[in-house]
Amino acid sequence: MKSQKMYFLWIGFFLMLSNILYAQPEFVKGNDPKPLGTSWQLRPEVSDDFDGTELDLVKWKNTDPKRWIGRAPGLFKENTVSVKEGAMCITNYQLEKEEVVNGQTFTHGCGHVISNKNVNVGNYIECRMKANKTFLSSTFWLINYKNEGQGCDKRVTELDIQECVGQVTNPQSWNENFDQSMHSNTHSRNVSCDTPTGSVGNSVDLPSGKVYDDFHVYGAWWKSKNEILFYLDGVYQYSVTPAADFSIDLYIKLVTETYDWNPTPADGGMTGSWEDRTTKYDWVRTWELSTENVEESVGFNEVPNNVPPAKSYDFKVDYVANEKREIVVEVWSANKVLHTAKKTIEKGFGTTSIALEMDETLPSGNNYSWKVSLRAVGGQDNLSDEQIDNIIITSEPVLSIDDLDSVKVAIYPNPTENTLTVDVPKGKYSVDIYNVKGQKVIHKTLKNKGKVDVSALKSGSYILKVQSTQMSHTFNFIKK
Repeated sequence: MKSQKMYFLWIGFFLMLSNILYAQPEFVKGNDPKPLGTSWQLRPEVSDDFDGTELDLVKWKNTDPKRWIGRAPGLFKENTVSVKEGAMCITNYQLEKEEVVNGQTFTHGCGHVISNKNVNVGNYIECRMKANKTFLSSTFWLINYKNEGQGCDKRVTELDIQECVGQVTNPQSWNENFDQSMHSNTHSRNVSCDTPTGSVGNSVDLPSGKVYDDFHVYGAWWKSKNEILFYLDGVYQYSVTPAADFSIDLYIKLVTETYDWNPTPADGGMTGSWEDRTTKYDWVRTWELSTENVEESVGFNEVPNNVPPAKSYDFKVDYVANEKREIVVEVWSANKVLHTAKKTIEKGFGTTSIALEMDETLPSGNNYSWKVSLRAVGGQDNLSDEQIDNIIITSEPVLSIDDLDSVKVAIYPNPTENTLTVDVPKGKYSVDIYNVKGQKVIHKTLKNKGKVDVSALKSGSYILKVQSTQMSHTFNFIKK
């Protein structure tokens, strides 16, 4: 009996641990832009960790020939799909002999897995995927079925989160980097009424290597009918405004297929190992915003930064409080609290202003830290806090932390609201943006001077690092 009791205790522990591990989507580790007073809740009916030995047909459909047989020469085959070692695998192969279906000739077997339930506006959808090494694609995308719509919604909207190939067989193609990038797109087609048509997308290079070198997490927050935010490995990359409203529920698709711009190699392209020919999906998760089980939190909405010396600073603070609380703002220097301001707020969530008044101005040229904490009224322990370091009080603009005298790289405008221009000499550069906690929130590759979209970042202080093989520069900037 004792061993049986311990068994159930261990089972309970691991269930509790799994709930903790999956209690938030990947991008919370970087920059979480969810509205105040909300939390991310998993939608299990459109999520899967693929821990079994077979595809869960309650959640997924393996091929759907009545709707789509594939793009020749790739024919969707059920036997390409398997579940092994905690991953859903689609293993492509060359057919023993050509097959003619609906007048089209097929030479390769590919995979097509579709969710039985759909996802909606407001959801965050992500998957951890490792691409195959062949000329066939590895994809993660969403689409609706036109015949399910009514009236003006009898149309097609498609959201491609990641489309890539393992081998580019046509190097002159416009998709020459399709084997080392995240490519996203939105499509509006087959419309009725006066709905616009068109495609709007974007792409970003992977931090290093090819799409088949390792697993990556590809995600999209379908924030509204006209705004979709894309994430790579939990880090925000870019936003897209579709050509038409994205307001129709969509199904998840995990697909390998052939592209007409990437022709079949002369040897058939399937000479590699099982591993080379397989796209692996470690997991798929869908999240929705909820007002239940919300954790208390506090953080700066706007903070004064790199400003002239003053006796008073105004702070805007975001908070979520489950009961009456006290917000405490402090100015630190050399590990000491110099000044403090407090404000009592009622249960709820929102943004409040706090004025920090001082008898003397803060001396310029020193490094300071702003810290905001949420505490029980009259308490000392922080229930939640946020600290922004390396604040420089100065009447002059701060250019580069690394090299103020010989700056060859510039960023502007600073402060900025939506876009940062990074002015660099000709060449290829890696641009990374970090929040005050040292978490990377944006990664982008630039070729010459370019722009970085920072519109999804919270207001506050950030660090931007520009690197090439010959140089590295670091900048402070403020997101308004």
